[in-house]
Amino acid sequence: MSRMERESDKKQRKLINYTVQTYMNERDMKFAESQWQERKKEYLPRLKEAGLKKMTGMRIWNKEGAFSVGWVFEYESEKAFKNCRPIWQEIYRIEQSEYPLKTLPFRGVVIYEEDL
Repeated sequence: MSRMERESDKKQRKLINYTVQTYMNERDMKFAESQWQERKKEYLPRLKEAGLKKMTGMRIWNKEGAFSVGWVFEYESEKAFKNCRPIWQEIYRIEQSEYPLKTLPFRGVVIYEEDL
């Protein structure tokens, strides 16, 4: 593989953010979901324009007694992630004012992906 191909591959890599949000109780978790259903009408178009390509949410079920949701965010580039960050910070400030929330983010670039 030539240097030019490696540089091209590097530019094509998606940036992924996996975030775990943990709530104090199930009521807060359900309230957060209902609030997001309302807010997403405003925020998803802004995030898409800034470079968010895909967003997946899942209830984490293998931690008994925990009320956690995992989110996978796929960005078209590092620049897109940086463009989206102020929007996420705005959302986070609103969430923090409504219910206690522990957020743990993990960020990386895709180094292996297989479509089966």
